[in-house]
Amino acid sequence: MGVSASGRVGARDLAYVIYTSGSTGRPKGVAVEHQALVNFLVAMIRDTGFTADDTMLAVTTLSFDIAALELFLPLLVGGRVEIATRDSASDGHRLAGLLHSSGATMMQATPATWQMLFDVGWTGDAELTALCGGEALPSTLAGQLDTGCRRVLNLYGPTETTVWSSSFDVSAANEAASQAGAFRREAMPIGREIANTRIYVLDPLWNLAPLGVAGEICIGGDGVARGYWGRSALTAERFLPDPFGVGLGTRLYRTGDIGVRRDDGVLEFLGRRDDQVKLRGFRIETAEIEQVLMSCTGVGQVAVVLRDGPTGPGLLAAMTASGAPDRPPPTETELRRHVRGSVPEYMVPAWWLVMEALPRTANGKTDRPALRRLPLPGRSTTLGVLPSTDMERRIAPVWAEVLALEAVDVAANFFELGGHSLLAGRLATRVHQVAGVSCDLGDIFTHPTVAELARLVADRAGSAEPATDSAAEQAIPLAPLTDAERALLDQ
Repeated sequence: MGVSASGRVGARDLAYVIYTSGSTGRPKGVAVEHQALVNFLVAMIRDTGFTADDTMLAVTTLSFDIAALELFLPLLVGGRVEIATRDSASDGHRLAGLLHSSGATMMQATPATWQMLFDVGWTGDAELTALCGGEALPSTLAGQLDTGCRRVLNLYGPTETTVWSSSFDVSAANEAASQAGAFRREAMPIGREIANTRIYVLDPLWNLAPLGVAGEICIGGDGVARGYWGRSALTAERFLPDPFGVGLGTRLYRTGDIGVRRDDGVLEFLGRRDDQVKLRGFRIETAEIEQVLMSCTGVGQVAVVLRDGPTGPGLLAAMTASGAPDRPPPTETELRRHVRGSVPEYMVPAWWLVMEALPRTANGKTDRPALRRLPLPGRSTTLGVLPSTDMERRIAPVWAEVLALEAVDVAANFFELGGHSLLAGRLATRVHQVAGVSCDLGDIFTHPTVAELARLVADRAGSAEPATDSAAEQAIPLAPLTDAERALLDQ
């Protein structure tokens, strides 16, 4: 793996390989060297101001490269890191409690996780620096974070250039704007390069695009990875000689992202030039899901797009049927199980649509914007088994609420109805509130139907154990009532 026999590690030795989604259905292993990782960490010490007196709350799974910042940054400066459990990181109430009880002064998370905290009543922490990245930061959420936290940084970068390549200080920008008499409300920029990093916005001829003109974001500097593990042809396609770099052998990475550099030098992210999307912080090549679906018997043409829905963003899989006319197309359950056997949970579509033909553009390509405008298909709500016990009748409406369904079959699987880990955390919180006994994220995974979970919760309710929150949850300071809430109570 590039480490010398003596055991001494050099700058060009391999630090880690982490896999990302691949458009051909084959994940790509990004090989990152020690020089790139150390440069990133030292740069982030400067940009975040993290010191030996700080505490980092680590909430990111190790399969996501941004976990490197949470685990290694505190070690470099002698600070403290508190590692959240999976259950705590996925449950808004528990995470809010852990932020309070751990004394965390910094946390890094995707916008979806920060929004989850605000959804359960968290209002921020005046001692907390909030690092946000992995997907676009909505301006409304940025404003909430800036109001409630000491400092907010919006971060950007692909795995291929070692975690983050640029940062934008939302708090400093808002302070400057407020002094000028206007609070920033546009989409959050991605900022400027971190140390020893070069970011170019290039036109189709590989010339530097003028300020204010959109182009492809390409990144050079010390953070550029070695390439894709065992994929020399793909490495040569995406990692190219840097025509603007100083010195021999400098390279840059083509991100496929479209951006623009403003007159003040700040970068803005505008979107993708291909079909790659970001969902809950994970980078997804929709072509990988399409390849898996096309291997399913009875499926013809396929297109997968990112959509907004009643439970938040999710993937819509639109397809045509193939095979004998008298043979019905695969059911949603069959499709979901087929996909789940080949890709991670976060890549399983939330909605499924079988069409006579996919919409096409004038030049014959799949019209993906048209798919994003179509009404979302309703999830199956066939009530084969109705609630029969008191506990089933209490928690079945909660399932329907979380999944945005009118009703649910008590024998239906939560994840086959479109549930995912974030919704599971929300469900656990609501069941706890409604049933009055403990319910955590793991319970949803091991008891994924209303009937199974109702039996578990009923057993706990009958065990004579009082339903108590963890010490961390008990420590959550209560938020004051809003004027609207007071009005409701007064009615």
